[in-house]
Amino acid sequence: MNNFGDIVVGYDGSKGSKRAVEFAAAEAAAHQARLRIVTVWNSSMPAAAAMSPLVAPSIAHDRARLAEQRLDEAAVLAHDVAPDVEIQTVAVEGGNVAAELTRATENSRLLVVGCRGHGSVQGLLLGSVSHQCSLHARCPVLIVPAVVDDRPPVRHAASAAQ
Repeated sequence: MNNFGDIVVGYDGSKGSKRAVEFAAAEAAAHQARLRIVTVWNSSMPAAAAMSPLVAPSIAHDRARLAEQRLDEAAVLAHDVAPDVEIQTVAVEGGNVAAELTRATENSRLLVVGCRGHGSVQGLLLGSVSHQCSLHARCPVLIVPAVVDDRPPVRHAASAAQ
């Protein structure tokens, strides 16, 4: 591994973020970099739940557990694409996903984020998280659309040959 920084990828379980993880894993393999998968979860309670001291801790625990499950899923996706890449998973509690992903780019070589796939005019617009990351990240940003075309998902050359 070299000292040029990690490749960071944001993951929320959406189709776009799954594609982003695949692209990021392939990039990490190509550049012999570590892959850092980041998911952001919010512990804020819905108004009704905040009124009940019994419900609030349960919701926060469930959200933290869901974040860990997402990271496990993303790590499997990344490993399928690039089995030799070192993978680190990070769950961050925060209210602003773009701000947390931007913060995660400190000393990183690349941030990869997905963009929700929409048709027609909506497809030309970036999502709010990808847009904010492209403006404020401390490294280059690769925005991966949910659907690139009809090609199969990205696979690292070494794993594709097996």
